[in-house]
Amino acid sequence: MLTCPPDELAAELHNRMPVIIDVADYDRWLSSEVPPIHLLRPYPAGKMTAHEIGQQINRRGYDAPDIISPAPPRDEGSAAPELPP
Repeated sequence: MLTCPPDELAAELHNRMPVIIDVADYDRWLSSEVPPIHLLRPYPAGKMTAHEIGQQINRRGYDAPDIISPAPPRDEGSAAPELPP
């Protein structure tokens, strides 16, 4: 995995992000004789969305499509949720 500095959206979560190659740049990425280093840049935040996901992400071996589904709303006053077994 190649990483780069984060865009504005990812910077809220981490100090780096995966490089995301835009569809319009696929051919340059795959067929360039000279390494296309200029494509190793943050993906535009305006083309991305973010949402909180559930705690099942922390379960070793959990591999179901709902792993990236938005988490249900939380009561901001409640304690941190317990991790699943």
